[in-house]
Amino acid sequence: MKGVLIALGVGAVALITRKMVKKGTIKSDHSIPKKENIEESLSKEWIPAEISFTDNLNKFKPLLRGVYRNVIANKEDWTFLIVSINNDELTSMWRAAINRPDLWVTYLQTFGLQIDLLDSFEALEEYKEMYDTEDGTPLQIGKTYKVVSNCWIYTDENNQKSVALKGIVSLKD
Repeated sequence: MKGVLIALGVGAVALITRKMVKKGTIKSDHSIPKKENIEESLSKEWIPAEISFTDNLNKFKPLLRGVYRNVIANKEDWTFLIVSINNDELTSMWRAAINRPDLWVTYLQTFGLQIDLLDSFEALEEYKEMYDTEDGTPLQIGKTYKVVSNCWIYTDENNQKSVALKGIVSLKD
């Protein structure tokens, strides 16, 4: 978790600094922006992207199936949807992360989406809400399953968690 927070912070500072250089708020001599400028820029840059994303969350949910820790298998679909939403801040975030799946997963976390990182598990009752089997049979409590596609959990503004996208599993041999 600490690594994710560090990556998020570094990515945020880089994104904000680049935007501030473009807008002329700071010079391109890599001088460090003041704390007030960073906070102001965060509210200007990240909040509109987050609002656009969450306003269109149901359109984004199916695309999560192509996002993994180390690959975005459906970049074209993400690009098409993000461009169609027409939010400069969200588009900028996507451009920065299109070839960095780890960064995109971090951005998704800032929007309230968390990928379940299990590779396999012994089925418990609560997993029935989070995972379906490849062949459509119900999960069997106590059996061991291999994760084919991870589940995604969404945490809303009231800190309520829900399954954004069920994962897919197969019975482990």
